[in-house]
Amino acid sequence: MREQIQTGSWYILLDFAILLSEQEPRVWRLLNGQSPEPGDPPFKSDEQALVNAIKAVTFDMVNAAALIDGTKYDVGDIKASLKDALLAVKSNEDNLEKVKTSYDRNADDPTKELWPLFLFPLADPKFAPPQINPKTTNVDQLLDKVDALASLIEKALPEVPVGDVPTNPLIAQQPMDMREGWYVIRCVFERPECGPIDPPVLSDPSQNFQMAGFFDPDAPARPIRIALPIDTSPAGLRKFDKNTAFMISDMLCGQINRVKGMTLGDLVLSVLPWPFHKDLPVGDGGPCTKGSLEIGMMCSLSIPIITICALLLLMIIVFLLDFIFRWIPFFIFCFPLPKFKSKD
Repeated sequence: MREQIQTGSWYILLDFAILLSEQEPRVWRLLNGQSPEPGDPPFKSDEQALVNAIKAVTFDMVNAAALIDGTKYDVGDIKASLKDALLAVKSNEDNLEKVKTSYDRNADDPTKELWPLFLFPLADPKFAPPQINPKTTNVDQLLDKVDALASLIEKALPEVPVGDVPTNPLIAQQPMDMREGWYVIRCVFERPECGPIDPPVLSDPSQNFQMAGFFDPDAPARPIRIALPIDTSPAGLRKFDKNTAFMISDMLCGQINRVKGMTLGDLVLSVLPWPFHKDLPVGDGGPCTKGSLEIGMMCSLSIPIITICALLLLMIIVFLLDFIFRWIPFFIFCFPLPKFKSKD
């Protein structure tokens, strides 16, 4: 778990460092101990407040020995503050973008896999900060601290962006609710060849209406018909072209091979307690190779067979969840189709 937390922490730190260096370069100069550029005004109080807050985020060195227990790290490899971690991770940006294997805390030579040589986990499965306010939970207090830091970042932003500001992804934007607006339809009759002699005629408006949502039960049903393969015998299945191709990179190929080596027995043993517990045999997770050449793959699949698999998995999950929701009477209705034969 510490390997996963540290991996995520490195990339979160890198994204934060890139944000500061690109959108708040004056704050980044302060973190590096540099003076304002020639012609720039002195550092603002908001910028200094953000730097002070970043310096105040520290790792509790009381837990240092427990964090590195059983690894080849020493106490000096743990960064004392968020500021030191940001500066260190930014200098290691190129290597972090080139990593090909999973992080291993017990690796003999971490530099071989391009992982940073320092530790600064943003969380830990065993260490928890003390609960200051007994009326709020530990998690609420941590979230309040994150919100306070975000507020300082916002105040320190320059009035005019110094670089391209990333836009919110489409999924994060507030969608328009069709039920909030009323619409009418008018019909326009035009004779473009007649010119001003016969101007366009505008009809009376229709009755007011609203746009129905896709799952609105009061709206007319939208028929959706998904065609499954008709002939599912071996003779019929062989006729389906495998015309859907997946382009698999060398990295993904290696990770797929890691999954191929696991069985249902391995999965069961991985969740059993000692003495039956056995870690999953996942290997090192490197890319697929053939000799010294790293290779990817192109796999072609049959869409009709995938559709059958999707239907069967859907039915299994629906019937399992029926124990909770009791929704089978409202979910599916089948009626016979005489003479609908696969071989005709």
